[in-house]
Amino acid sequence: MTDFQGIKFLYADFRRGMRDISDGKKISPDRDDAEVLRVRFWYEGIRQRTGLNSAYSLEQHFEPESFRVRIKDGAPSHRCKWQGYKVGQHTPQSRLVERVNTHLPGSLQELYHPLWDILKKKPDSSALSEALLKRLKPDVQAVLYAPLNGNQVFLQRAKVTRVLLAKLERIASLDSLAALIWLLYEALDQNNRKRLTDIVTSIYAVLLMIGIWWQERHLSGPMMNLFVGRILALYTPQYLRFFMSTQEIIKASTVLNLIVFHTKSGKSDNISWRQRARVMRNLLSVNTGLDVASALAPVYIPIPGEAGIPSSLLEQLEYQERLRKWGWDCIKSGKAGQFPEQDVFSES
Repeated sequence: MTDFQGIKFLYADFRRGMRDISDGKKISPDRDDAEVLRVRFWYEGIRQRTGLNSAYSLEQHFEPESFRVRIKDGAPSHRCKWQGYKVGQHTPQSRLVERVNTHLPGSLQELYHPLWDILKKKPDSSALSEALLKRLKPDVQAVLYAPLNGNQVFLQRAKVTRVLLAKLERIASLDSLAALIWLLYEALDQNNRKRLTDIVTSIYAVLLMIGIWWQERHLSGPMMNLFVGRILALYTPQYLRFFMSTQEIIKASTVLNLIVFHTKSGKSDNISWRQRARVMRNLLSVNTGLDVASALAPVYIPIPGEAGIPSSLLEQLEYQERLRKWGWDCIKSGKAGQFPEQDVFSES
């Protein structure tokens, strides 16, 4: 299966999953959604790497001591812990996580990834401190920190600019996403509206790049639900609210990833993820034309009942909607659109 076919398969799987969102087990309302997702992400990675498709088989493989025979009747029994991990109902203890990691190196890092800490409903003080940034991968830290007075030994935080945000977008990973969310909280604390707008735009761009790939763990829907309700809702432009469903964002993510294969760079058989992310970032930043960037731009609408909305803002939203329709028309027709016709600039 090629990556092109794989992306289409993931989208079909996502659509099937949205029609059947029940996991069969009730999760405590007090359990943080980020905690639920990190355990599900960990479990699914283990299931795929071992090829053991049931919670029963995984528990038997990693915790054979859990399977016993009841003394009173000689019947077999086990604790069914892994069924709870499958749906994120419980978090595995560190001893088990370390045991699994000896067999599947890297699985521990997935469960303890900094992203889960910064995604919590109320991130703790350590998640909001620079200690979290120091846990990110070297490529992301290299963007966030710069040598102090040219000294390679002593580092200082790099200034947050559009150039820095663009570098994080091009990495397009869980680590760069965690860094962007951290920067968002920092900008909120500083009440820096200009920076907030830029960071939210960057987070949205990275979500489009990697959103459909979360379906490899059957988590595109739940992950995007969390980002829409918990991260993208943290800041919106004045008078406006974000107005895209999870289904719309995942569709946009799928389209963006598929368009890569119609570009000159994307036709290569051995294109790396970093190269692919660069192509997608160029498509979203109008470097290759307005069509894709306009079609896949985030959608904002006026807050219902909000007083004092400037007429110029309403006109701008109407113009963006016309551009969006034109962009989708270009994508559906398979024709690249560098710049719209004149009638897009005025109401028909």
